[in-house]
Amino acid sequence: MVIENVKYKNLLAIVEKQKELDSAIISAKQLKSDKTIFSKKIVALLVELGEFINEERSFKYWSAKPASEKKFYLKSLLMEFIL
Repeated sequence: MVIENVKYKNLLAIVEKQKELDSAIISAKQLKSDKTIFSKKIVALLVELGEFINEERSFKYWSAKPASEKKFYLKSLLMEFIL
């Protein structure tokens, strides 16, 4: 699995970049960093996980369409959180 290959330092670097991005967005949009922002982040996470599961398709027993390539949907999921 891709996550197993990610080194701890790389994960920490991603988390730090996300904090910087969050701060820049909050500053640029003159938002207050509060529970509302946190709630919206949780909603965004759930939406992205839903999209990831939809691309993986293993639960769609009724469908003849194959799943997307693993590289594609894992990369898409990770990029949503980095960007």
